[in-house]
Amino acid sequence: MLHELYKTLHDFNVISGTLRLILALLCGGIIGYERGKKQRPAGTRTYMMVCLGAALSILLAFSFDQMLKTVWHGFIIPGTRPNTDVSRFGAKVINGIGFLGAGTIIVTSSQKIKGITTAAGLFATACMGFAIGAGYYLPALLGCFLMWLTMTQFNFVEKIITSRTKNMNIYVEINDLSDIAAVAKVIRNEDITIYDIETKKPNEIHKNNPAAIFTLRLPKNTHHAIITSKIASIDKVLMIEEV
Repeated sequence: MLHELYKTLHDFNVISGTLRLILALLCGGIIGYERGKKQRPAGTRTYMMVCLGAALSILLAFSFDQMLKTVWHGFIIPGTRPNTDVSRFGAKVINGIGFLGAGTIIVTSSQKIKGITTAAGLFATACMGFAIGAGYYLPALLGCFLMWLTMTQFNFVEKIITSRTKNMNIYVEINDLSDIAAVAKVIRNEDITIYDIETKKPNEIHKNNPAAIFTLRLPKNTHHAIITSKIASIDKVLMIEEV
């Protein structure tokens, strides 16, 4: 009985095709739900559609390949060899994901890049859709679990690691560019090395306050939160953000 079920699910038929599309929808929704909760550019429905579309493209590729070998075989001109490379469908989907992923990546006014994880998630979700469409259920489910684990749990681990690194970039908004000296003095009093200071003046596009991006080298065992809190306590500092 189990052998019959296994064969049915792995063969190319209506039942297995329907199951694969439903599974792609569910797995894409699981990954997208986490992104949606954090108000990312691509949410639950986007991930569901990407995974579903990828799975559908593989199913279509298998269908065309099967049709060329059976129903359409009699229409093939003798002596010719039609191109039945099913991987071309997946290649076109990946190209489309590249454009979709690039649209989720933005650079904020503080020169902080956002959306890279969302773009990577869309790419991985499409690959997961390929695996589901091809009938590789176990690798696809394992991949879904690992993607969910990476997006939900490793974010906490990443924050711990980055908060203890010696290098640090901070974006500081101030009343006037002349206030940079006061900020730099506080930083140097903490025995911190300033590698670079990049100033930003208001313009027609970014009409916010003058700002500066400090590239710092912290002493050993110095937590990033301590540094940002001390700089934030300066009266002339309007806003501070680690980038």
